[in-house]
Amino acid sequence: MTTTAAHETTLNVAVDVRFSPAGFPLALRHDGHLWVITDEPVHWSGVDIEFWQVQGKLSSTAAPRTFLLHRDSGAAQWLLESVS
Repeated sequence: MTTTAAHETTLNVAVDVRFSPAGFPLALRHDGHLWVITDEPVHWSGVDIEFWQVQGKLSSTAAPRTFLLHRDSGAAQWLLESVS
């Protein structure tokens, strides 16, 4: 784990992501906690890699955190690249 900018931590650890039937992330499980996606996620792809940037909360009163997720094209496992 490395710190990259103010309040952003680079991780590259495996996370479980729950998707809606339409293919949008609804929640992610990281470090034993379930983060509910609160805002519209942002999706993009590069060469052989796919990204989602999502905001999530642990509870309705918690402050949101921004998560950057990625996976290699065709891979099943999502990686948490950073949290800010």
